[in-house]
Amino acid sequence: MSTDRRTAGILKKFFNLEVMAVQIYRTQVGALADPAERSMMVSAMKNEEHHRETFRSFLRARGISPSPQWPIYWLVGQVLGRITSLFGRRAVLRGDIAFEDKAAREYSAFLREGAFTEQERAFIGEFLEDEKKHSANWRNLL
Repeated sequence: MSTDRRTAGILKKFFNLEVMAVQIYRTQVGALADPAERSMMVSAMKNEEHHRETFRSFLRARGISPSPQWPIYWLVGQVLGRITSLFGRRAVLRGDIAFEDKAAREYSAFLREGAFTEQERAFIGEFLEDEKKHSANWRNLL
């Protein structure tokens, strides 16, 4: 499958952002004392893992390697997760609302810009809704 540079770049960025999201959640779980809230965060992390692996499969199907920058996103996710955790539950939730809102804006913009297959477009639309749900969940806990 032929892929224009813009769409390839968008798919790589989606993958990188999901790598970062997984690490943010993974490092924040310990900052939540309530078992139900921790369970929600683990569920969100697993959802982001699904997004990451789906983007990995889209890249593979197009014969594209992930960006060599993905380890930087992994590290940034670790740092953001740990920093927000240092400031406690409210900082974690406020940070996650900001992260998820930004992700939703980027998904929306990239959907308009990329030349995606119908399958990719459907998954990306579903992932956009997932990001909005995560943000709403964290808002409800504040």
